[in-house]
Amino acid sequence: MPSIEKKRARDRRAQQGLRDRKQKRIAELEELVAQCKERHQTPTAHDSYEREISALRYMNHSLVQRQQLLKSLVLSWDHPDPDAAPYHRGAMATQIPHGNAPSVRSEAYSDHGASAGDATAHSSEPLIASPEATPPLWSRIPPNDDDFTNPETQMGFPWLGRPELIKDCPDVPHSPLDILYGSKLNSLADMIYNRTNRRPFREPERLATGWVSYLYTRWVCKPCPQTYNRLPSFLRPIKGQLDIAHPMVLDLVPWPQVRLALIRAWPQYQENQQDLFGLLACSLRIRWPWGEHVLERASDNSLVMRDDFYESLMSETGWTVMKDFVDQYPALFVDVHVESILYKFI
Repeated sequence: MPSIEKKRARDRRAQQGLRDRKQKRIAELEELVAQCKERHQTPTAHDSYEREISALRYMNHSLVQRQQLLKSLVLSWDHPDPDAAPYHRGAMATQIPHGNAPSVRSEAYSDHGASAGDATAHSSEPLIASPEATPPLWSRIPPNDDDFTNPETQMGFPWLGRPELIKDCPDVPHSPLDILYGSKLNSLADMIYNRTNRRPFREPERLATGWVSYLYTRWVCKPCPQTYNRLPSFLRPIKGQLDIAHPMVLDLVPWPQVRLALIRAWPQYQENQQDLFGLLACSLRIRWPWGEHVLERASDNSLVMRDDFYESLMSETGWTVMKDFVDQYPALFVDVHVESILYKFI
């Protein structure tokens, strides 16, 4: 064979070897990329990691709060804290005489206690601490069995699965517009808006429900006398509430006796909870004239909540329910004077 032919044969073998090595390397890289995608880009795995991280953050946040509470209790044995004194039924940090409604301008929201309507007695009294009782009332958060890391199972407080976003939010919304239309500056108000916007609420009920949900969340996240005193008196935990673990959303039912009945009978309602909460959202009403605005212009031309509407949402007597819900779930209203809470068109 001539030398030129031998050279061509060697070149062909060398090129074939190069192509084979190249194809083999490409196949190895493609297999490596596929493995990386399977391990690191699967949405399920990513979501699982996110849920685990959120759960650990929430657990850490809860443990820090508990440590601070225990520390304050130990210190109070030698130096009693006047803020930890027991609260009596209907008592507030600042009492507001009937007829002198508090201003609800945006700069004054944070100073609100409950309105005069909160002093109205109801058959289910809030907890009354004896002089020896510890811990104080403001630290007694009802036990819950929620999985805040799983948004799909959360009916009412999905934002508690994101403690890193809500821990620094103000204790009171800066404006009612944050609850009605969301906020880029207040993550908690924005998440509450997104949640209530999915329900068939009218504007009065969306603002009232969102407002009390915000106050209750801030108390759960930061239990102290100040956040506790801002709660409407009818939302403060009663005795039976502290004995049974239950979904936290039940703590927002505005009538204490109905709330307690629902907590005690929750296992029989749990399977159809979507229907229950859906009908409740359609049936819940604030005692407020139909078509009446809930906002008004302040002196600086900003929109603020009306004083009389604020009094209604902060008072148990300001909340009503339509007869359809009572007829569907009569067992929840056995210990309640139903006529007093039935919605009547105004």
